[in-house]
Amino acid sequence: MCGICGIIDRSGKPISERAILRLRDSVEHRGPDDAGIHIEAGVGLGSRRLAVLDLSPRGHMPMHNDDRSIWITYNGEVYNYRDLRTELESQGIRFQSDCDTEIVLRAYEAWGDDCVKRFHGMFALAIWDSKRRRLFAARDRLGVKPFFYIDDGNRFAFCSELKGLYELQPPSFDRIDPLSLDFFLGFGYLPPDRALIEGVHKLPPAHFLVLDDEGIRLSRYWQVEMHASNAGSIEENLEELDVVLRRAVAKRLKSDVPLGCFLSGGIDSGLVTALAAQSSDQPINTFSVGFTGACPEDDERPLARIVAERFGTRHEELEVAPASYDLLPEITRHIGEPFADIGVLPMYQISKAAQQHITVALSGDGGDESFVGYPNITSALAAEKIRSRLPQTITQALETVAGIPVLGRAVPRAAQAHRFLRQYVNGGVVGQFDASNSWSEAWRSRLYTPQQASRRGDSRAADLIAAITDRQPHLRWPDQGVIVDLHLRLGGGYLTKIDIASNMVSLEVRSPFVDHEIVEFAAELALERKLLNGKQKGLLREYAKRLLPEEIVSQPKRGFAPGLDDWLRGSWSQLVRGLEERSVFVERGFFDGAVVRRVTEDHLSGRQIHGQRIWNLICLESWAQLFLS
Repeated sequence: MCGICGIIDRSGKPISERAILRLRDSVEHRGPDDAGIHIEAGVGLGSRRLAVLDLSPRGHMPMHNDDRSIWITYNGEVYNYRDLRTELESQGIRFQSDCDTEIVLRAYEAWGDDCVKRFHGMFALAIWDSKRRRLFAARDRLGVKPFFYIDDGNRFAFCSELKGLYELQPPSFDRIDPLSLDFFLGFGYLPPDRALIEGVHKLPPAHFLVLDDEGIRLSRYWQVEMHASNAGSIEENLEELDVVLRRAVAKRLKSDVPLGCFLSGGIDSGLVTALAAQSSDQPINTFSVGFTGACPEDDERPLARIVAERFGTRHEELEVAPASYDLLPEITRHIGEPFADIGVLPMYQISKAAQQHITVALSGDGGDESFVGYPNITSALAAEKIRSRLPQTITQALETVAGIPVLGRAVPRAAQAHRFLRQYVNGGVVGQFDASNSWSEAWRSRLYTPQQASRRGDSRAADLIAAITDRQPHLRWPDQGVIVDLHLRLGGGYLTKIDIASNMVSLEVRSPFVDHEIVEFAAELALERKLLNGKQKGLLREYAKRLLPEEIVSQPKRGFAPGLDDWLRGSWSQLVRGLEERSVFVERGFFDGAVVRRVTEDHLSGRQIHGQRIWNLICLESWAQLFLS
């Protein structure tokens, strides 16, 4: 894990050392062990290093090749680096270190841009080729590691986080992108390839970028292809899953610093722990967390303890206080954009507690997206079946009912039924994702002032979803929902949460389920096979029976999210009261204050549940106060 940055001046104008140092040290927390810069005509590169492999000075970055004509700054881990090293050594290439940074550098020398296709891991990297006056940058397949950049036509700058780039190109209200804002309100995060401020960019996952005299070019080097076949028997599928999952876990155990596993009471972290224990000749470290004052039924430590005892781990149980909203400004400052997944608060606390013991942690994140662990996909499948069997007259009647914007009622079952109805009558993945507990299209249309509605024009958040599904239009829409989960929910939401929460405390988190070989394996299976026995993650549950105790396998899925609705009505109610009066977005004509007031008053009174909608607004305001005031 590291922080990287750079500035390229196309005219060759010198880059000031001060500018590079400020940009580099804006991500100091990502790499507390070492720091370096490289400056030459029109180019400056910077790096902050968290030493994980080869702790010696030989891993210093930016790193150069033999004749100092190629320089790399690199963030991440390429887990198959030893295999790549063997292949490169067979070509006569010799190495000066035992870190994967040098393997990436030599791989670029040997194979050019295609080198990224050989990397198995998580990475964001930039390589400056001085002889060709050419920058090559790349981001891993799923978007685990971030890469932000700005370009004014003369100067190109990049960084692992946004706050340093904002000093070079300050954001403003008039540069807020209406479509990105529309998406954030609807989903609580930004897509992995889109920023909130116009002129600020994210290198998309599975892409590389080339900057040279001809300009900037982006190229995709990988894409998830959903084949959705039932090839092979269930037993054959389980055997193949065993192979790819064991390989993914084993690759992530290579470390020269203390390593452990986050262990909850769930299947995914339990499997990672089990396979890590079986792959190690020493007891592994595991960590589970409980929150002070939590209800016993919400405490997963007893279940985690069962797994730890089964596999003889060195188990630590950590207890942290309930998350405080006081953490929000600091977390927002590191993310650099609004982010409304409330789970980032406890994730930060857990990372901070674990970092006192380890430098690298394995997690179970990513299993839900590939193996269908979310109810939106199972609901979509049920809706698809119902839709194909009902007469058109009934369909038309249901369309009328579904058009009534009743989302957010205080009766959970009624809200759930209405969401299902919206999915059913839409008949497509766009409606499935729009039927959320956040600001749906119907709610956003009410929230916007006429001025903001005019700014948005005909663009909708749904356009960004359609852009993903249009790549594979032949798929059934439940399968398209899986693709959207991988690209948006995982890439924009959960991976962002993990990256920021862990990097704030200099902890590297590795997620075996995000291994692209596992994603590709799951993509080849029919949805019904992944939902074996009609259960979410049914195939994965069947596999878990081989390794985990029955009480773990039979546990229903638990979300890792605190009681946001109750907090905003109780101990955090001061954030809600008078929100419309404090809102800079109301003041500047983005949002209708009357709508904001009605939503907050209804939530505080208990008439309706609007917790996530309100939290989205609070996070947006926090971001604006930090970066736009």
